[in-house]
Amino acid sequence: MSKSEKKGSRKQEQRETPARSEVSVSQHSSIHIATPKRETSSLPRKMIQSQEKEMPYRPTKKDLENPMTYIYSEPHPSKMTKCFEVFLIVISYAIVILTVPISLFFTFRIVNQYEKAVVFRLGRLKKHTPGPGLFFLLPCIDVYINIDLRLTAMNVPSQEVLTKDSCTVNVTAIIYYTIQDPIKVVASVQQAKRATMLLASTALRNVMGHKDLTEILSERKAIAVIIGQILEHTVTHWGIKVDSVDIKDVSLPDSMQRAMASEAEAYRDARAKVINAEGELNSAEKLRQAAQVISRNPVALQLRYLQTLNTVAANNNNTIAFPLPMKWQRQIFK
Repeated sequence: MSKSEKKGSRKQEQRETPARSEVSVSQHSSIHIATPKRETSSLPRKMIQSQEKEMPYRPTKKDLENPMTYIYSEPHPSKMTKCFEVFLIVISYAIVILTVPISLFFTFRIVNQYEKAVVFRLGRLKKHTPGPGLFFLLPCIDVYINIDLRLTAMNVPSQEVLTKDSCTVNVTAIIYYTIQDPIKVVASVQQAKRATMLLASTALRNVMGHKDLTEILSERKAIAVIIGQILEHTVTHWGIKVDSVDIKDVSLPDSMQRAMASEAEAYRDARAKVINAEGELNSAEKLRQAAQVISRNPVALQLRYLQTLNTVAANNNNTIAFPLPMKWQRQIFK
């Protein structure tokens, strides 16, 4: 068969197949073929696409874990807003050029060696942080905030904590921290220093509440390390690094101090009595051993007697009693 004949036969088969299928369905009326219907929207496709574009940005899971990704992933402004912003920037540059050299006093700012400047242009955050030194600033459009990058020591106010063994203590601490990312400090948290202090107060109470009084007094460094780890886990997202945490003071109420002082005094008295009793016991044992040694040797007994007489005579006594042996006393008093 030629190619043209093959094509003709295929077309005839395609035309005949629907008829065959209709016949088969009519012969077997009990069988129902359900074909899924495609849902058609009444709105045109262009209108749906325009609505999807106008929908606000929805943060993803990664955005919720790191808030800075959500800040930088906001949708771009509309064309009209962008044109208006460009117009304002051009006008600002024109004013600066026309008012030279007076405008030079308002367009340049100085940032110290230990600082970084966070700049907002028309309310939008600029990713570049100028400094140290001079940097250019558009008047009436740019706003900047200086962020100190030096090590900062912050006192945590005294916290009244109930310990695990139901004792009330007042604890104060010091936190040493540095700012690693100035943009996060400004854009992700309001009043970063106050937020860090409140977080430290909460962590201090939670950690101290799970410790006994003896553990608090003896394990200050370990408790400080735990508090530092809790703070580091949270403030890292704020652009802050916690260098160290120190427990400054642990003070007890007056009643607790008196009770502990009396307990310590009673312990010292009991210990002193035990030591005295042990000393008397040891001395009695030594005297017993010495008496046994002396009783075995009459010469040593006589020498001990003479030493005792010398001791008595040394105290300016006029009367000295000489003990007589029992044998002599029996002969005298017969």
